[in-house]
Amino acid sequence: MSNSTKENVEITWDENTKKQLDFLISKIPIVLRSTGKRMVTPKAESIAKKDGRSMVCEKDLVDAFFKRIPASFHVAMKKDMKECNIDWTQYGHPE
Repeated sequence: MSNSTKENVEITWDENTKKQLDFLISKIPIVLRSTGKRMVTPKAESIAKKDGRSMVCEKDLVDAFFKRIPASFHVAMKKDMKECNIDWTQYGHPE
């Protein structure tokens, strides 16, 4: 698949992963919520595209959160992921 074709692929979200995104975004303080969503959503979609997929999966979501959310917020983020039954360690992120 050429790069131009990859760029034109419409990205969709796995239903459960979209629910996880919505839950995790809802845990971000309201004044930062829209910024968090603007940072994480396109990153998750670009990870899926880079891997040649048209659907965002849980790994993409987790990777995007770890890449785009500042490290100072990771403790709270991990707590929220745990509440959402996401095991980020299975994707190579530290406990």
